[in-house]
Amino acid sequence: MKNLAMPSSSEHMKEKSKLEEVMTQLANNTSRFMTETNTNLQNQAASIQNLEVQVGQLANMLTGRQQGTLPSTTEINPKEQCKAITLRSGKEVEQTAGNKSAGREDEEQVAKPLQNMKKSDPLPEPT
Repeated sequence: MKNLAMPSSSEHMKEKSKLEEVMTQLANNTSRFMTETNTNLQNQAASIQNLEVQVGQLANMLTGRQQGTLPSTTEINPKEQCKAITLRSGKEVEQTAGNKSAGREDEEQVAKPLQNMKKSDPLPEPT
């Protein structure tokens, strides 16, 4: 009977070379992982630095602004007045300085039927 506990020298060499190969692969994988992790860490540090700079710029911008005011000035309409008004119905109402009641007539046309309705009546369909 053969003794199973004692491998031959050629089997022992094969096992040793396999073990060395596995250890080499493990070392290579670990080294690659460490390199990738270090690169990712450097990228994150650079991103955090950029964010810190941007937050600092925002803080400086906000401290230079007066409290209770808007951050920018409003644009002035070059025409300085509205030339036409479009109603919900799509109709355009021209309003001039001498004719300020032109839009009121249309409002009254809509308001009169609504005033005569009861609360339980359905709303009229738009035309």
